[in-house]
Amino acid sequence: MWKFPDILVLSSSETARNTLAEALRLGGMSPVPCATLTEAHIFLSQIPFSAIFCDDCLCDGTYRDLIEIVRGDFPQIPIVVVSPCGDWTEYLKALGAGAFDYVGIPFRQGEIERVVQSALVEHLQRKLVSDVEKLEQAQA
Repeated sequence: MWKFPDILVLSSSETARNTLAEALRLGGMSPVPCATLTEAHIFLSQIPFSAIFCDDCLCDGTYRDLIEIVRGDFPQIPIVVVSPCGDWTEYLKALGAGAFDYVGIPFRQGEIERVVQSALVEHLQRKLVSDVEKLEQAQA
């Protein structure tokens, strides 16, 4: 049976979490909202997420801290940074730090859907590469 992809929504702001979660629901996703990096790390160990949407600043860190966690333990999950500062320099900084994409606030529903679809494709590609590497190591 097909299941909607689980998307982690990490934001210290309840309003921002709810707004983004609703946009993801409207796009056919299954959002899992959380407020802190600690909570995100717990969810990441329990649920196989297809993507993560994360505020640029959190009450207990930043998106860069999340990227380090994900890069080490869950490298197949793309991270989308969400920020009220939607300028080009911040976009490039986020991509340079390892984010998959960057969405400025306010966002449009179509923009969220486009980013999610791209992130899901990226997730599947990363997972496929990881699975092939595991097979090659097992055969060696």
